[in-house]
Amino acid sequence: MNFLDPVIQILTRFQEHPHTNLKLLLNRSLIDQPPETRPKTTRLVYDIIRKQQILDTVISRFSRIKTEKIDPPIRILLRIGAHLLLYAGTTPDYAIVNEIVARTSESSRGFVNGLLRNLSRQRDQVQKELETIRDPEIRHSTSRLLIEDLKRISSDLESDLQYLNTKPVFHLRANTGTITPERLKHRLSDRGIEFNYLKPFHSFEIRKPGRIMEEIINRGQGFIQNTGSQLVSILGSRLARKRILDGCAAPGTKSMNLHLLKPDLKIISNDINPKRIRLMRDFFQKCQMPVDSLVVSDLTSQAFKPEFDLILLDAPCSSSGTLRKNPDLKLKITRESLREHSRMQARMLTSLLEFHPQTRILYSVCSFTEMETEAVIEQLDTPSNRLMADNEELSGILVELGFRSRQGKWGIYLLPDRDLNNDLFYLALIGKKL
Repeated sequence: MNFLDPVIQILTRFQEHPHTNLKLLLNRSLIDQPPETRPKTTRLVYDIIRKQQILDTVISRFSRIKTEKIDPPIRILLRIGAHLLLYAGTTPDYAIVNEIVARTSESSRGFVNGLLRNLSRQRDQVQKELETIRDPEIRHSTSRLLIEDLKRISSDLESDLQYLNTKPVFHLRANTGTITPERLKHRLSDRGIEFNYLKPFHSFEIRKPGRIMEEIINRGQGFIQNTGSQLVSILGSRLARKRILDGCAAPGTKSMNLHLLKPDLKIISNDINPKRIRLMRDFFQKCQMPVDSLVVSDLTSQAFKPEFDLILLDAPCSSSGTLRKNPDLKLKITRESLREHSRMQARMLTSLLEFHPQTRILYSVCSFTEMETEAVIEQLDTPSNRLMADNEELSGILVELGFRSRQGKWGIYLLPDRDLNNDLFYLALIGKKL
């Protein structure tokens, strides 16, 4: 079980610095790990975080000490042990217990050994009890804040929470400027990669990626972009005529997809961060996309002439709609963090509406929280600054592509769809009433 030590190290660092980006932490931590252990380490870290409150509930069943009072290093070891006993299925229980106990401080070995052995003996009963839990906060290890926000728009809350608590799939968007989807199909098939081809998106849905994915991406023959994110580019390509501003363009996949969908479209790709723009330039060059339209600027101040027929603002947000690939966000997002995002989103929209009063804005966020969606636009609609929205034009395209959605006052919520495996998004096409 040589994968245990890196899992313990990563979870310990994450517990010490809970606001760090888990994905970046994993990438940094796995650099020195053997390639064959990286996938298992990654899966176990994500699974433990995805099921954290369930695991803590199980631990509390066998512990006289409240879970939150257990020393943090011991709590991490117990979560790992409980997860392996309940969900691993292939490793003998005695081996799991011995490996966990061996990594425990001497003063706590008796406690850890006894708890895990009791869980092993009563596993069947525990699993039955877990099936009867009705509290969605525990059942899906998701904060009450996010559950209440999802409840506003969901027609089947339990099903949608289950969806957000599952492992993600990967959508490999073919760079049709350098390779045909048919040729890419053969490359994946020849390497034994199972996929589902989504023709409207020129994309391959892959559940178990192999090294061939890295090869394809490094050669500029494809890039990872979820179908929800692709929808934003599709809408942009349909709504823009000649010139579009991609306001928060990093990491560049939306601009890249816009170029593939509508090569004659003049795309200005903007980001506030010079480092991200440099990375985008490298990405565009690798994919053989024109790179003469990359700009560093702050959207909250005037930086562009009002010469666009569409502005795409895929604004920074809490990313609550991406919980499948970012399970750490389920317990990390707070009201204060939502307020901060909402204020920033409102500032960007206010500036764009002021300096581009005749240009429609396609506002999108990969979030379903009210503070980052309807509330942002509602506060900008004032007697002196009347706004209009065109949901009908958006909804027609969503229906055509098969997305589930829910209408709001100003925009549309993109809901989970198990055929498209999309992240959740909010989309609004707004402009000033002149």
